[in-house]
Amino acid sequence: MSADAQPATSESGHHDAALNTALALAVLLFGAMVFTHLSYPLLWSDEADSIAHGQRILKYGYPKVHDGPNTLFLMKAENFEIGVDHETDAYTGTPWVGYYVGAIGAWMASGVDDVYEKTLRFRLPFTLFGVAGLAAAFLAVAPAFGGTPGRRRGAAIAYLLLLSASISLILHLREARYYGVVVFLLGVLLHEFSRRHFFGTIGYGRYFATSFIAVFLLFNTFYPAFGVWCVATTLYLAVAALRSPGSLFERGVELAKSNAPVFVGALAALPLLFYFDFLAQGVRWTDEFGGGVGHWVGNIGAVLHQMLRYEWLGPVLVLRTLVLAQRPGEWSDALRPLARVASFLCVLLIGYGVLIARSPVYFDRYFVPMGPLLILLFLVDVALWLGSRKPKSWQVAGVAVCALVALGIRAPEIGGRLHEMRHQYKGPVDYVVPYILDEYDDPTSLVVATNYGDPILMVYLGCHVTVGFMAPNIETDLEITPDIIVPRPWARSLDHLRTLANRASYRETRFEVKRQMTNNIAALSPFVPGGMQHRWETVLAESPQEAAAILERTTPR
Repeated sequence: MSADAQPATSESGHHDAALNTALALAVLLFGAMVFTHLSYPLLWSDEADSIAHGQRILKYGYPKVHDGPNTLFLMKAENFEIGVDHETDAYTGTPWVGYYVGAIGAWMASGVDDVYEKTLRFRLPFTLFGVAGLAAAFLAVAPAFGGTPGRRRGAAIAYLLLLSASISLILHLREARYYGVVVFLLGVLLHEFSRRHFFGTIGYGRYFATSFIAVFLLFNTFYPAFGVWCVATTLYLAVAALRSPGSLFERGVELAKSNAPVFVGALAALPLLFYFDFLAQGVRWTDEFGGGVGHWVGNIGAVLHQMLRYEWLGPVLVLRTLVLAQRPGEWSDALRPLARVASFLCVLLIGYGVLIARSPVYFDRYFVPMGPLLILLFLVDVALWLGSRKPKSWQVAGVAVCALVALGIRAPEIGGRLHEMRHQYKGPVDYVVPYILDEYDDPTSLVVATNYGDPILMVYLGCHVTVGFMAPNIETDLEITPDIIVPRPWARSLDHLRTLANRASYRETRFEVKRQMTNNIAALSPFVPGGMQHRWETVLAESPQEAAAILERTTPR
């Protein structure tokens, strides 16, 4: 090596070391934002539903509706006419992949006494799946950032920093729910699709096998996301096939082969459409919440608000406009794979937002995967924009200002997340469950009535829970005098608790925390039904009437 080459080599080494340090710090930052106090607070109802079904999977091999005196059924249905396979008593209200992940958490928490340690183990598998999905999604497009490791590491640092400021995404990944599993499966599908169709780095056999498995599992996790993937890939590959030379038959064969995992996966999933009552449930939800065009448009507006306010849609739109204004037809061959990645991400994002907004009811959790997809599109467009021609200084300043504005408007939730990382949040369940565990020698022998969050009590106390949110056995339950009544500020079934409270003598035990519908929830959007939004710190009752309370039976059984 010549003396002239030594300074350059030394400079390159310092540059690599700086990049490695920055990447490690970005990983630590994102890890801290996601995993800090994963055990706090205790589960809310939907999370407990995942774990309670997981516990039954460990016992029976599948999510069984009835287990001894307890009924785990969170559907609005009379006499179990839908939502149950009457031959096996299996729950068919939703597909089961999320419940099997819940079984992993339930198994990890078995034998653990501390409720917060149990909660950590309940949530951990879901969160790890979500983080793995984010990694797979980045690796899917990593070749687009250039052939040098330095560029890819720089893109990875930017990706992690943007993810660290995506608080809505982080909050949902911290829940024991299917959202992290959906992010994982979509990340795997994007990785295989991108590496096969854009970069040609994997063979057809691997692409087909891995994608088919992921597509089938996605259907059995969150079938609307399965539908979006099927539509988006079919449209994209159909356009590519139409542009290719050959007869119409040859183009059809090309499309059938290129998207065979989706077509075969859809055929494999077809029988499950009937098993899981999808059609009957769709009618039921539409009747309850509405489903006209106006409702759809309103949901699309809520999605746009969510992506602009809590994710990175604003900078993406600005940058995408600048990229398209630079005459895409003149891009070099080196940039064409990058452009195809960006185009597919656009199709996937638009399809995801528009199609899932067709749901009769809007929940921001349905759209969690759009956040990381927007970040990927932003990074790909940055590489495409910088690689096509030298941008003008005002353009660079405009994109930077837009990104800073997007960061600034989410300052409240970033500050909120940092606060709850330093202070333990406690909701009503964090008072009620530990109190019962401390005060009663054998909580499993209790009969507890509640009108919301019945799976929570089943998971933590292992007791007989009556009434419940949907009150599926209300005629029988009203004949049982409970040991404890846990009223929640939810109108459904509250009258039944009043009826039970008049059956015996009870003393009221109040807690310092305010009475609230959920223990906590990841939702930030103001459009979520019931106005339920995430709380960053414990809300104490300002008066006895506001306090969360339980009724404890004072007369003997």
